[in-house]
Order: sequence, then structure tokens, then C-alpha cells
Amino acid sequence: MKTFLSLILEGSIVGALMGFFVAFITQDLILSVSVGVVVGVIVRVVVDFVWKKYNQMTGKSLD
Repeated sequence: MKTFLSLILEGSIVGALMGFFVAFITQDLILSVSVGVVVGVIVRVVVDFVWKKYNQMTGKSLD
């Protein structure tokens, strides 16, 4: 099981990369990367939570 901090780190890195590439379209690097980091963290934490719940419901959980 990954710690909450590692999930935040993973999400922020992926979100920053996505925000960097979106900045070519929006022409606003700081805003794009900032929004990308926030969205990346939220999505990564939610996906991990849903994945754990799904595995518990289907009996595939290792916990």
C-alpha cells in the first residue's frame, strides 16, 4: 500500500507535466502547471481510493 505522501507526489508530477503541455495552448505557464498539479493530486488520490474499494468488494484486496 502506498502512503498518502507518495500518491500526492506522483499526482503532482503527472499533473505538472500535463500542465506544461497545456501551457503551449493557453500561453500561461504558471496557471497551467498550478492547475495541473492540483488536478493531478486530486485525481491520483481518488483513483487510488476507488481502486482499493473495488478490490475490497471483489475480494481481490491484499489488506
